Amino acid sequence: MKGITGNPVLDAYQRAGVSKVGAAKAADKPEAPVAPSGGASTSAVEVAISPQARDLAAGAGQPINHGKVDEVKSKLQNGTLQIDSHLVAQRLFNALG
Repeated sequence: MKGITGNPVLDAYQRAGVSKVGAAKAADKPEAPVAPSGGASTSAVEVAISPQARDLAAGAGQPINHGKVDEVKSKLQNGTLQIDSHLVAQRLFNALG
């Protein structure tokens, strides 16, 4: 059965019981934050780090070649930076396995 508009998207929207714009209720006021009661929390939180994140973190400690960075910056500013898309694609493919 077709709705009044004949547009299936509008009819589905109306059937979903979504209120019209401007008919939304005002948001409840957020509760005041609870102040901690004396000292730091003693509950432990377990955090898991993926192997990929460990690899990224290990690589982050490598020294930065500031000469190379300055060279790329100057080429960007001059508009002379050329990127070999095939080389980038090959390196991404190799990195992803």
